[in-house]
Amino acid sequence: MKHRFLFLGVIIICLAMASCAERQKVRTMMMDFMKTDIVIPDDLECICGHEVKAIDRDSIKGSMFIIYYDSLDCSSCRIGHLAENYPLYEMADTSGFTVLTIFSPRMDDLKEVRLQLMMTNSPVPIYLDVNGSFCKRNSSIPSDLRFHKFFVSPDSHPAFVGDPLASEKLYELFRKVLNQPNIINY
Repeated sequence: MKHRFLFLGVIIICLAMASCAERQKVRTMMMDFMKTDIVIPDDLECICGHEVKAIDRDSIKGSMFIIYYDSLDCSSCRIGHLAENYPLYEMADTSGFTVLTIFSPRMDDLKEVRLQLMMTNSPVPIYLDVNGSFCKRNSSIPSDLRFHKFFVSPDSHPAFVGDPLASEKLYELFRKVLNQPNIINY
């Protein structure tokens, strides 16, 4: 009986140490990521409603909230849930930043993803990384999905990582970032 409690105690200590190590790993990844520049390439396609056009660089100024779906994501699944991000677009309208939802599918899936995005008739612009340029130019974005939603300040550095719609705590933290002087526009 004594050995069972000892064994259980060792397991609990190992789990606690593992979670501390994981937290430190994520913290280090976040600090490294926040030092990088995020580049929005000129060759993205913009799909709004049923229309496909080139990216309008003039509409993307200042701060941005990026929602990034890479080639490992199930594009069909993500397209089916685009409306879940609409509150971010509403927040952007009142807070003065731009939301960029970017799909970077495999080249084999590009035509199908483009067609699916057009069929959704989204009221907000969705961007398609047709040449893999966003992925290539921003190779610093970790593969960890928690890093695929992030806020970029006007100096092109990530200033917030995570989904502010995921929890009240993240939402409040995001609001604090937005309220920092000069975070929206210089």
